[in-house]
Amino acid sequence: MPYVKVEDLSIHYEIEGSGEPLVLLHGMSNNSQSWKEQIQGLKEHYTVIAWDAPGYGKSSDPAEEYRNFKEFARILNGMLDQLKLEKSIC
Repeated sequence: MPYVKVEDLSIHYEIEGSGEPLVLLHGMSNNSQSWKEQIQGLKEHYTVIAWDAPGYGKSSDPAEEYRNFKEFARILNGMLDQLKLEKSIC
């Protein structure tokens, strides 16, 4: 199971395929497994990355509840930096 450390969080993600990176973001109350079927079709054309946002799926919980999406975006950006992705499709 792939994980990266971003700030004080352990962020879980699924990665499959090859090609240009495509990052899939789940909705509230879901996780990376929400994309399981879509990943199967997309992985032939892209390197598909589906994360578990902080507090969801197998990612660790933030110390405090996030108040806005900027905080999620900061962690997502940190994850992409850890994966050394210069460019991705979200």
